[in-house]
Order: sequence, then structure tokens, then C-alpha cells
Amino acid sequence: MKLQIIKNMGLRWTVYRAQYEIKKKIGYLKKHYKPVNYEDILINTNLNTDEIKKEIESNLSELKITNNFQINDDDFNKLLERSKHIFNNEFRYFFTDYYEYAGWNYTPKKDTYIDNDKHWSEISDFDNKYGDIKWVWELSRFTFTYDLVRLYLYTNDDKYVEKFWELFESFIEENPLEIGPNYKCSQEMSFRANAWLFAIYHLLRHPLTTDERFNAMLKQLIHYTDHINKHIRFSIESVQNNHSISETTTLFVLGNTLNFINGMDKYKKRGLRLLKKEIAWQIREDGSYIQNSHNYHRLVLQDLNWFLMSYKSTANSTKIPRIIKKKSQKSIDFFRAIINKKGIVPNYGMDDGSYILPLSENDYKDYRPVLQCLNYQINGELIYENLINNEYLHLMNQVENLDLENQLTKEVDFNSFQDGSYHIIKFKKFKVYLKAGTYKTRPVQADMNHIDVWYEDSSIFQDGGTYSYNENEEILDYFHGTKSHNTVLIDDKNQMDKGSRFIWYNWSKSLPLKWEIKKDYIKVENTLLNYGTNTHKRVITVYEDRIVINDIIKGNKLKGKQIELQWLTELSNNTDSNKQILYGEKRYSLEVSAKQELTPKIFKGSYKPFRGWISNKYGKINPASQFVYSLIAENNEEKINSIIRVEN
Repeated sequence: MKLQIIKNMGLRWTVYRAQYEIKKKIGYLKKHYKPVNYEDILINTNLNTDEIKKEIESNLSELKITNNFQINDDDFNKLLERSKHIFNNEFRYFFTDYYEYAGWNYTPKKDTYIDNDKHWSEISDFDNKYGDIKWVWELSRFTFTYDLVRLYLYTNDDKYVEKFWELFESFIEENPLEIGPNYKCSQEMSFRANAWLFAIYHLLRHPLTTDERFNAMLKQLIHYTDHINKHIRFSIESVQNNHSISETTTLFVLGNTLNFINGMDKYKKRGLRLLKKEIAWQIREDGSYIQNSHNYHRLVLQDLNWFLMSYKSTANSTKIPRIIKKKSQKSIDFFRAIINKKGIVPNYGMDDGSYILPLSENDYKDYRPVLQCLNYQINGELIYENLINNEYLHLMNQVENLDLENQLTKEVDFNSFQDGSYHIIKFKKFKVYLKAGTYKTRPVQADMNHIDVWYEDSSIFQDGGTYSYNENEEILDYFHGTKSHNTVLIDDKNQMDKGSRFIWYNWSKSLPLKWEIKKDYIKVENTLLNYGTNTHKRVITVYEDRIVINDIIKGNKLKGKQIELQWLTELSNNTDSNKQILYGEKRYSLEVSAKQELTPKIFKGSYKPFRGWISNKYGKINPASQFVYSLIAENNEEKINSIIRVEN
């Protein structure tokens, strides 16, 4: 397995990761990131307090709200209602449920605490005693800041300002610098710093922002800048995903905002240089994202929203870096091929509940506000109608005029993002999303040949989602493995071999995709080459009133193996003869057949085995119907056919 890691991840990654773990074990990291009393941090500048505030106002000037924006009544009432929870010290986790505050190191999921008297390097990410560390990090991201600041802007009520400062002071008192779980991840520190910058800009001149509070904030941000700068190589060399983009973005923004402090200019320059490098390879040439996750792709676009806000705020930042503009545009084009009219995209890839700039009352799964903002930042144009999608835009840009023509989305029958192994078949009212290709960067889910099926912007069959990064093996195997995907399962095994946590071995490989576009149908074919010793060819033909899926499984040792075909849906259903009837906005049917007799089973919220679940938001699962059709291979080639129809 060690050789497989080197083969997949490369020698450089393997050596760096091994060195890092050794440094952590021998106490090097503890010595390198020494605890600091924030009172001892120097604000190394010749400017007085009033001059510092003017510099911050100038360096974050794009955050200024112009007079032509007014939040609508429905959104305001939602925001107001949510603030009542905050004043009751109840906080929303992963944009779902509220939990009462019990400490910054408290995890409501396990109703327990993570040690907050240890250096962060001595705390495990995956200690079963307290479970998923994200349940601690979620509150400490300070995303509630955006609610409090927005309400202050719309009401001018001092109580929102005071509540923010109370929470800020509580955090820094309970979290001495470099001690406890909230310094374990530099990306989490980046998110927190961004929220604090947003707050300090808008609350800068308020009487409740005393000099003492203001200086405490500045000292925290100075230390955060230094920490992120020192630890950023870990994200770049070892993590190799959205972490490095978040951290390089925040490093630039902190350096740019605090450029009146001696030495900050070097952080700004390094942040920009590394951000351009990371964006260049992480967003592929076809606009897809290396983590094979729509939510993590959106997180990166929010990082770019934040970067462009800062970049455009400074007087000498008139021309957007070419690579950032290019990859931003490609990302916008990618999502416009996927998104439905309500801003929803398929539940594809890992989703840990990250929505780091919650500046809109649109649903968590609505991607339009982020895309609208990014398109305006790079093109000065709108994508969507000037209705509910623009609060986010106004809060991130000095928008003077929205009397612009919306860009029309050009509908095409087939979009193939081959770099990202992601393909969209659109024929009449059907839309099919297919995962098909060869993994060239680290996979997170064993999901090759999975399809999502939509009709008239409504989901029929979908991906199971993520749920959690730290659960028992059976649950993790379901959500991260092949069992929660609409594809074939052979001998109850994943398509790839599972390593520890986020590691997979023997990455999936496929033949080049084939497609055929005709007047009456679109046909797409993918062949997965290495499902163990077997191949799985999936042929999808989309007609106006039905979709036909032919699954052909071959292997020299296939005979005697169990083959299961899986379909997962949130729609209500019942069995009618040899087919399943599904009820949504329309009535659909699913018919599955093979030459030999199939054994059908329906799992819904089953624990033994763990099947029939969907997680639409992190940390929360819901029962869903999973149709499983199984057979024992009698030959070294077996075929299973599925037909999905729209019923009259």
C-alpha cells in the first residue's frame, strides 16, 4: 500500500507528509508555533488610531454599500428571526439545526469537549472520543458575524454591534493563541479572519468599537497572518485542495488590508503569487474542479469573491490577474451548464457544509448569488435577473448601476467536461449528469459511472451525499464509497480499494467517452476498466419520454460474483407489477430487467445493512428509497437494463 500511495500521490507528497508527521510527533511544531499573549503583540506602525481606521476603510472600500440597495421584506424577516437565536446563544450548524452555545471547544454532536489546554499539534483530527472536529470548527468560523453586521447595516441598532464584540471577546479569552482545536487548521483561521475583517470594516466608527477592542482585533489579525504564512506550505504540499486557495486568499487580503503595518507587504505579495499558482492547477482547463465536488468548487469561488473585493479596493489594483480572470470565467461557464432555474446543482462529491460568506437569504444550495457576484466582479455584467440574487453582490462590491442586460444561458444538448470526468446530457426535458473518466487527481468518492437523473429541473435519482468525515466505517463506506451511488456494485466492494480516511488506491480508469447526438436521442457510453478485475460499460440513451441504461459487466473471473444495480431517490414510491412508480412533480417509473432473474430489494433508512440514506447537508441524514437489483453472475459477462419513463 505504501508503494501505491507513492504511485498515486507522488514521492514529493509522500516525503513531505512523512516529515510533517515526524515534526509533529517530536514536538517541533509545538516549538515553531509558540503560544503568544495577544497583549504582547506589537502593532508596528507610525500611524495613529484614526489614521489606521482610514487605511482600513480605503483598503476594504469595495465593502461599502451604496444607496441603491434595499433588502426585501421577506429576506429581512428571515434574517431577523435567525438573529433571535443568536441572542439566545443558539447557533446554526451547517445551515440546518440550532444548538445552544456551551463553549468554543464544545461539540454538540457528541455533547462533549475537546481539550482546550493543549497545543493544537497535540490534538487529533479524528479522535473517536469527540467525533468529527468540524462540529467545533463550525461555530468558530464566526459566520454568524455576517448576520449581525447585516442587521446593523439595515437597522442601525447598537445591540448587533455589542453582540459581535461580546462573542469576539469570549472567543479570544477561551482560545489563547496556538492553544486548542481552533488553531489546528489554517483554513479555519482564514475563515474566521475574513469574518472579523468584514465586521471591523462596518463597525469601525461605532462607539462600541472601543480602542481596546479595536487593538485586540488588530493584534489577533497580525498573529493570524503570521500563522497562516508559516503553515501555508502544509496546505500546498500535503492537503492539495481548497485549503491552500482559502489560505493564500486570506494571506493576500490580510496583507493588503493591513499594509500600514511594517512587514505586511511581503504577505500580500506571497499570497498573490501562491494564489495564482494554486488557481492555475486546481481549476482545470474545462472549468471543473480538482476535488470533484460542486460545494468545494463554490467555496473556491467565494474565496475569489473575497480576493477580488480586496484587490479592487486598492487604488493600484485596476487589472485582474489574467489567470484568476480566466479560471473564474471557466468556472462560471461550468456551473451554468449544470445549474437549474432555482440555482440548484446535483448533490455531487464531498460537501462539508461550507458556505463561508453567507451574505444572502437564498437557500444554502442556491449557487446563483456566488456566480452573480463573481461574474460582475470580472465582467461587470449580470447573469440572473435583478431580484433575490443581489444582496451578496451588493455587500461585496460598490455597485452603482444594475441596469444591465442579463447574459442569456445558451442551452446545449451535451456538455462534456472531460478533464473533470463530468458530463451533462440534456435532451428535451430530461437532464442526466454522468461521472465518467479516469481519476488523475486524488479521488474522494468511488463514484465512477454514477448518474443523477433530473426532469424539468426536479431530481428523480441522486447521489447520497457526504454526511460526515468522522463516523463508523460502515457509514463512511456507504457515503464515500460506491454503495450510495446510482451505478453497479460488484461483490459488495467499492470500485477502488479504500485506504485510511480520504485515501483511495487503484484509482478508477476509463476508456475515452463516446457519444452520439441524433434528432430523436442522445447516446453516451463509458467503460470503467478496473473495477477490480472487471470492466463496467454503461450506455445511456436519452429519448424525449424515457431514458434507457444498459449496464454490461465483464471479467474473466466474474462468474459466481454478486452484481447489484442501485437507484437512490427521495421521491415517494410504490411497486406496480415489475416496476417502481415514483411520485414527484411528475409521475415516473423505473423498470429493471436482465436475462436471468433479478432479486429486487428496497432499503429505506436501513441500519443493518446501512443502505437507503441521503445527506443533503453536512451532519444530517434522511431516509431515502434505494432500489437494489441483484443477481449472481452465471457467465463472465452479464447485462442489466434499466428504463426510466415519464408516466402519463
